Amino acid sequence: MSEEQKIKKKLEEQGLTLEVEVATKLEEKGWLVFQEFPYRDTDGNKIRKSDIFAINSVNDKILLLNIKCKRRTKSPWVFYVKKDDNIAFLCSIISELDSIILNETHTVALSYSTPFTRKDEIYEASNQVIKAIEPTRENTIVSLPKGGEIVSIPLIVFDGSLYQFSSYKTLDLEKVKYIRYLKLDTENSKVIRIIEKDYFQEFLDNHLIHNS
Repeated sequence: MSEEQKIKKKLEEQGLTLEVEVATKLEEKGWLVFQEFPYRDTDGNKIRKSDIFAINSVNDKILLLNIKCKRRTKSPWVFYVKKDDNIAFLCSIISELDSIILNETHTVALSYSTPFTRKDEIYEASNQVIKAIEPTRENTIVSLPKGGEIVSIPLIVFDGSLYQFSSYKTLDLEKVKYIRYLKLDTENSKVIRIIEKDYFQEFLDNHLIHNS
């Protein structure tokens, strides 16, 4: 293997090519995009970096995307989902972005598995993207236009396979491109949109609101 081939292999393994691909697609749609955007993690008071932080003004809203790019791993991500109306007591969390994200599925993932690895990749990725929301928002709010509603949207773009099932009896596995995962927390519960890499362009085109 040549040095150039080794470099390409390492870049793909480290996820940099995925970050560049996602950032490029956002820029082509008119987003202001920052890669490796720094923020202060209050847990341990450390400086960390958000893979991608993107800003766009849509109608009367200012949208802030916090994106974690997760490279392909040994295991698919598998989620247990329920229909929205079966968890109505959580509807305020589930529906908070209904006016921003369109054509939603009517299911929400509540738990998950990574069957071929012991590493809890989903917990790690979702924690990182949630932790970045408030500090990145605070870092940019002073330079944003006054008056518009500011909306933060956590996303994970996954270069791998997503599956869901809704019955433990039949394990009705279904391969999907897009999942809403409800991450419950004692202080900051959020719905994270998890998107297969190859679906990200369609997500931008068909799910995020555009200027009217």
